[in-house]
Amino acid sequence: MNNFIKAIICLSLTFFSLSTGILPKAEATGSHSGTVTANSLNVRSKPATTSAIVGWLPEGSIINVYSTHEGWGETYYKNKKAYVSLKYIKLSDKISFKETKQKTICIPH
Repeated sequence: MNNFIKAIICLSLTFFSLSTGILPKAEATGSHSGTVTANSLNVRSKPATTSAIVGWLPEGSIINVYSTHEGWGETYYKNKKAYVSLKYIKLSDKISFKETKQKTICIPH
């Protein structure tokens, strides 16, 4: 078998492994948006209700949510990392995944 065919097979197996969950799960990141459902949503400096409020978003605002953890969404507000409560965000269905714990490398023989 030539190297090109081996490379195609290797890439196919890698994508299959990622899509079926054979490899360790990656954290949800980046490419989903959310719509604010509250009348006014506080934007906070840290993911806690006791952290400083750095701004607010009106109902219907669309934001990018880069990661989620324990009910909070990481976003950016005025070019700084910020957090919003996911109770008041309707997330889109589109989510991408970034492998964070293990890299898969295919080396054709």
